[in-house]
Amino acid sequence: DGTDQNDVTPVLYFDVPYLLEEIETIEGYGKLSHPYNITFTNNANLVNHQGPDYIYYFSDSMHIENWPLEGLVIEKQASNEDDANKEFCFRITAKDNEGNLLNGKNGDDTFVNGVAEFTLKPGQQKQFWGFKKGYSYTVKEILSGEEGNTYTTTVSYEIFEIDEDGNKVNSRMSDPEENTEHSGELTSHSYEIVRFINDRTVVGNLTTTKTFAGNTDKLTDEDKNIVYEAKMLKQPILGAMEFEFINHITGQSGVHKVGHTVTTETSGLFEFFSIKSSFKYDGENIWDYLHDQGIRNDSSIAGDRIGMSYHISLKGKDMAEIATASPDGGNGLITGASWLKVTAAEEDIDLAFLTAFSIARTDQSFYD
Repeated sequence: DGTDQNDVTPVLYFDVPYLLEEIETIEGYGKLSHPYNITFTNNANLVNHQGPDYIYYFSDSMHIENWPLEGLVIEKQASNEDDANKEFCFRITAKDNEGNLLNGKNGDDTFVNGVAEFTLKPGQQKQFWGFKKGYSYTVKEILSGEEGNTYTTTVSYEIFEIDEDGNKVNSRMSDPEENTEHSGELTSHSYEIVRFINDRTVVGNLTTTKTFAGNTDKLTDEDKNIVYEAKMLKQPILGAMEFEFINHITGQSGVHKVGHTVTTETSGLFEFFSIKSSFKYDGENIWDYLHDQGIRNDSSIAGDRIGMSYHISLKGKDMAEIATASPDGGNGLITGASWLKVTAAEEDIDLAFLTAFSIARTDQSFYD
């Protein structure tokens, strides 16, 4: 049956680190990119499949693939667990090393006028091992109109250079950019992994109400489901209020102290005075806190209604759009309550909510 009768299965022990290293590979394929440090356990709570030190449950199976020396890999990832079984559609357009559109069979794939389509679930990869040096390609994720409004897509790529013996000698990775397509060209003895990551985009309305009976801020999506909220737990006579911040997407929550420090200044013969109100979050000026997190706010007067719009960036990259709104989505009116429209990816919703919360509740008025 092809079994080597001289092979002896080694005895492995729990909680002992082992080194798995490939000594030799088949022709045309590269070796494993690095040795694996592996420990076996009978405690499921200790399992770690992310590395660099891998811990496997004793009954787990480990799947390791060897990479051809040249080729293209498309990988799909999604940040939301609800999308784990969702199939995402892709289209690739490819030319050979003479600039001709691919037609017919190429490796495991069939191209028609240079085009092939395929689907991937999060965590899956599609390999094009028929691609060789000089092949050029454009791969695009195909999103419907509804999906385009639901997801923010980023794409990045990683190129691995392989020597004649199949050893990785160099690799370089790009920064992710917001896009749904990527183009490239293969070089000799290299393979390229292109990663598409989908983050769910939250578009909702933040409603802030401040009454004697209580304070609450709720961010609801377009179906009016609450996705984030800050609920006041205690209303002190003096001092900061305790708010519970709840992310209904992840289920995480935390309690923070929210309050204002008011200072009064007087000057001049006629006793002009000014009152300055500083919004505090856990004892720190909220805007100093957000600034330390990498948040920057570029605000402008909204042209089609009374109010403001805010472009929010995080460490130099776009994060959220916030604008004054009204409960019915129409042109806003000045009222005793605040309404803001917030657009952000799910992964950024914590900072996006806190920024919108701060905009709605900051009172930086000056009276002279």
